[in-house]
This record gives sequence, structure tokens and C-alpha cells, in this order.
Amino acid sequence: MYPRYHNTPPHTELGLQLGALEKTDDAVVTGSGISAILAGLLSVLKAGDHVLALDSRYGGTMELLRHQLPQMGIEVDFFSGQRVGDAERLVKPGRTRLIYCESITNPVL
Repeated sequence: MYPRYHNTPPHTELGLQLGALEKTDDAVVTGSGISAILAGLLSVLKAGDHVLALDSRYGGTMELLRHQLPQMGIEVDFFSGQRVGDAERLVKPGRTRLIYCESITNPVL
């Protein structure tokens, strides 16, 4: 079985060790960065929620935010980050669950 499909014993052990380092019970080990991003987003989002996202992101993240999350009933709005109030004006009280930013956007850096 291809290792990315299921946590293998090394993945499980790595998760336990990382969890211990971070003083948690466990950690999730993923097969790629985009799967880590998706796992993080879906750990707090559900259908009907709203996300604000910085418009400068990795292309894989853009695909996830523009196409995949809306198919799950999660609304996404984008802001430029050039002005302090850009994101604030897009907040939907009671629905905006998170603001997503990538601190160094790959590949444009």
C-alpha cells in the first residue's frame, strides 16, 4: 500500500514523538504540505462557515480555497493585505471562522 494513503508505523511513531516534543498527546503526519493545510482547515471548518484568505498564496492552496472548499459548502473571500482594514471589512459575524495567510508564499517568496 502506498504510504501516503494510511499512516504507517513510522508515521505513527513520528506523530507520537512530535506530539511529545510539543507537549500534546499526538500529532498528525501528512504526506504533503497541501494535505497538512487541508487537515488544519478542516479541523476547524464545516459547511456554512466562512474563510478570509490572503490573495498571495501557493498555487495548490489557491486551488483548495477557490474550488475545493466551496464544494464542501465553505465560503471563501480573498483580501489583498495591502491595507489594514481589507480583511476586517470582509468579516461575516458568526460565520467567519478563520483568516488564512501564508507568511512566505511559495514559489514567489
